[in-house]
Amino acid sequence: MTITAKEAEDLLLSDLRSHLDLLLDASPTLKSASENRLVAVADFVFNLGIGNYNKSTFKQRVDAQDWEKAAEECKKWTKAGGQSLRGIENRRAEGATMLLNG
Repeated sequence: MTITAKEAEDLLLSDLRSHLDLLLDASPTLKSASENRLVAVADFVFNLGIGNYNKSTFKQRVDAQDWEKAAEECKKWTKAGGQSLRGIENRRAEGATMLLNG
């Protein structure tokens, strides 16, 4: 199956919207969060899934708007297949910075 660049973009945007809707249902406090914080948490959910988010200490920290501890928790999620990966470590570090800087 081949799709156009426009179709791929539309599919990605639709997927992002559905993840964002799930996130805002799970953590309504994010509706008043800064764009950076919302993007950081949305990236986490998009990559790790709403199920992992819902049962995480990270979510508890986000819901409490404890951004320092949320950043610490975010940086713990760096493994794929049981191994820490540099790219994921970098992504989580960037997310942690966004959480701290608002």
